This record gives sequence, structure tokens and C-alpha cells, in this order.
Amino acid sequence: MLQYLVEVVMALFPACVLSGGLYGVWGHQDDGRRKHMFVGAFSCALTIAVLAAVLRLTTNFFVREYFNLACLAVAMVAESIWFFCSRSQSVVCRVSKEGAGRWVYFCAVAACLSYALPDLFLYPSEFAVGFDDPFHAEVLFKTIGYALALALSLAGGWVVSRMISGMSQVQARRTVSLWLAFFALWQFIQLFRIVMLRSALMQSDVLMELLLFLLEYEFVPVGALLLAVGCSAVYSIVSCRKVVFSGENPAVVRKKKAQVRNRMRWNFSGLVSVALAVFVMTACNWMANRTVELSPPVELAASGRKIEIGLDTVNDGHLHRFAYTAENGTQMRYIIIRKSESAYGVALDACDICGPSGYYERDGQVVCILCDVVMNIGTIGMPGGCNPVPLAHEISDGKIVIDTADLEAEVHRFE
Repeated sequence: MLQYLVEVVMALFPACVLSGGLYGVWGHQDDGRRKHMFVGAFSCALTIAVLAAVLRLTTNFFVREYFNLACLAVAMVAESIWFFCSRSQSVVCRVSKEGAGRWVYFCAVAACLSYALPDLFLYPSEFAVGFDDPFHAEVLFKTIGYALALALSLAGGWVVSRMISGMSQVQARRTVSLWLAFFALWQFIQLFRIVMLRSALMQSDVLMELLLFLLEYEFVPVGALLLAVGCSAVYSIVSCRKVVFSGENPAVVRKKKAQVRNRMRWNFSGLVSVALAVFVMTACNWMANRTVELSPPVELAASGRKIEIGLDTVNDGHLHRFAYTAENGTQMRYIIIRKSESAYGVALDACDICGPSGYYERDGQVVCILCDVVMNIGTIGMPGGCNPVPLAHEISDGKIVIDTADLEAEVHRFE
């Protein structure tokens, strides 16, 4: 649940906030056309994202890095034009009248969302991996986390648009320009990483050091963006509390008070949404990615070339981890779990997909440490998917017998 809650919020919430901010700023220019352009940009991004997800799932020629490169390049060009034009009110008016400003807005929103949305269609394909029953409780929890993240991101974008719409035109433009600068910096890091990894620039020591430095502080611009949104909300709330109404018609005063209260509500909602997003990106992310502390595996000595494990030691239905030191000194791990009255799952503590990261038991379920996929206990010992690599064995005289030659044949998986 936490895994998809965190990943969706981190991918979508910043893009929704920026899109909402741009939507709110453009509302000062042309409300009717703003709605049409935003719907068009969102529809375009949605169509592109669906096509990208389908190609990613059904073909081998779709390269996500090139897709991301195109989205980021278009977004940064559009955002740069918007940023520099917004510094001058006269330029904004002229560009708006010529119609070019609306297309800059369209490209910025469409490109930002096109970069973030494909994963939203790819994640659901992972929910039921490792389960025979699509209605398993773990699948339900993942779906709930995904839905909560989607709701928080979309709500955050809408609330931010209402916050910006309540500001003066100059304040709204300056506020979103600051947000745009932070978001563009984060986009530049992603763009620079793709260009480096897909070109000969990796041979440059200076550029490599720069890339490592940027990746170390990759999410600082996102944090600065959320902090700026939160500060904007707090500033607006404080400003609303200082508004004084006097010397006007009582009906007009009541109307203005209602408008100020409404503005305060939207700003408070924006502050809450940002706080929730920060909580998800920090505390929930830490909980989802904290290291699982495993007890050391039990190393059993081989008798001749045979390792024997009594059934009475693995009959409790829990996951048991053992170790074997290969002839070249590599420590190998293997697991055993009782699947039914007469069946035992015997496999390496590794798989073809996630490598030797291993498995652990959580609430009676066997879980992959790396990808957090829950294994179907009935399929442990069978090949395929994220299942542990099967380990040949036989059951004789109340013991599970493993030939060390079968372990030696798989030593490469742990090297």
C-alpha cells in the first residue's frame, strides 16, 4: 500500500501543483479559453500517456528514456517562454492577444502531465503479480494506496488553482514563477541524467561528478516547490486576517467578508494538501523503504555431498532460511517452507528478476525484499515470475535431502 502511495504522489503531485498554478494564473487573462485549453492539454497528455503505457507493456521497441527526454524538452522550452514573458505585464498582454501565450500554456501543461501520467497506467498491471486471486487482500491494499495518492494529487492541483485565482494578477504571476523555477530545476536534473546516460558524455569526469552531485540532491527542488506552496498559503491566510472592512455598504461588506473567508478556506486546504504530500514523501517513504532486519541464515554442514534437514524443523508453516558455503567461498542462501501436509517449497533465496535480494516472512506471507511482491506460497519451488529459483531436492526418511552439486550449479546467482 505504502509503495504505490509514495510513488504516485512523488510522480504526480508536483506536476498537478504546477498545472494548477498555471491554470489559476491564466484565469486572470481569459477564463473561458483557459478552461478549453486546460481540458485540451489534459486530454492530450492522457492520450499520450495511455499510448506510452500500452507500447511499454506490449512492445520491446518503446524506450521510456527517449519518451521522457521529449516530454522534458518540450516542458522546459514552454516553461522558459512562459517564465520570461511573465516578467513583463506588457509582454504577457501582447502574447495573450496574439494567441501564442495560450499555446505556451497548453504545451507546458501537456508535457508535464505526459511525463508523469504513464506510470499511473503501468502500476495497476503490477498489483496482482504473485497472486492467483486478483481479490487478494494485498492487491486491495495496493489499490487503496494508489487511489489515495491519485485523489491527493488531483485535489492538490485543484486547490492550488483556487489559491492562485484568489490572488491579485501580479502576486499570482510572481508566485507561480517561483514555483516554476523550482520545478524546472528538478526537470533539468532528470533531463541531464537521461542525456548523460544515453550519450558519450559519461566519459567526461567533470560531467560525471556534476551528475552525481545533482542526483544526490535530486529531490531538493521538489521540496523547495512544496515549501514555496505552503509559504504562499500561509502568507495568504495571514493577509486575509489583516483585511479591514469599514465605511462601505453593509451588504458589500458582508459579500467581501464571505469572499475573504472563502479564500482562507482554499489556502488552508492548500496548506493541508501540501502537508499531506510532504508526510507521504518523507515518513511514508521511510516506512516503505526501511531495511528489513533478517536473522542470519542457519548454515548446515554437508554429509558427503548431501545436506539433510529434518522435516520436524520446518513443519511449523513459517519460512526457514539456510546457508551453504560453496567451494569458491561464496555463501549461498536457500529457503524452505511447508506448503501443505505433504508438500514443501524448497528454493534459493533469490529469483531471476530481483537477483539475490532474498525473501522474508511478513504476517504469514513470503515477501520479496526488493520489490515487496507477496509470493503465492503454493508456487514456491516452481519456476517463473518473481518466484524463488527452485532447488532440486528429495524427501526421504523424514528428511529433506539436497545435493550440494545442485547448489554449486547456482553459485553464480550469489557472486
